[in-house]
Amino acid sequence: MAPRGRCAEHTLAGHLRVWPFGAPYLHTEGVGAWLQRRLIPEGYTSRVMNVSVDDWGIRWQWWAREHEWSRDDPWRMRGRISLDLVEKLFGPKRYSYETVDGRVLGWVKMPEGDTHQVQLTLQRQRLGRPRLKRAKWAWAVEWDAPNGGIPIKPDSQNRVTVSAVKVPDEAVEARCWDVLACAMIARKRGEERKRHGHHPEEPGGDSGG
Repeated sequence: MAPRGRCAEHTLAGHLRVWPFGAPYLHTEGVGAWLQRRLIPEGYTSRVMNVSVDDWGIRWQWWAREHEWSRDDPWRMRGRISLDLVEKLFGPKRYSYETVDGRVLGWVKMPEGDTHQVQLTLQRQRLGRPRLKRAKWAWAVEWDAPNGGIPIKPDSQNRVTVSAVKVPDEAVEARCWDVLACAMIARKRGEERKRHGHHPEEPGGDSGG
């Protein structure tokens, strides 16, 4: 249930969701204005009262400000209790990583001909629970472009300056992870250029090429 603020389209609104049967939504136009004025006598911020059981947890909002959140909000205003026994025993799934190699200089040659200097760092990433040995491992190369980034849109201000790509074990074992990472960066940024209709007319780059 949500009593709306004075500028809201609907005075009162609410819904009930029962998976997998559906979720009926109810709202009023001017009906219930007397209740709205009693609950929210002044101001424009809607208030929400909500309890949901999903995603292996119970979430609640009690007279919480809609679309607003603050660290100063009391716990009774909004919160979550986990019902996941695996999480209780072994902790929540989290990403962690350690730097294995780098920083290494590399050059990203885009399909249009412009070349961009990047700095590459090889990381070993782990996705798993703190108290379980079993986890998913992957190699990732974090990169940043120190000379202004790689433009992906016709507007020169739209540039990618930092991101990461995944590389396979074979590339790390062959010690060619940096070369492969540059090729993957060029491919991904090239796909973004096509999507945004960016076609540089003159080859050239931040630091040569």
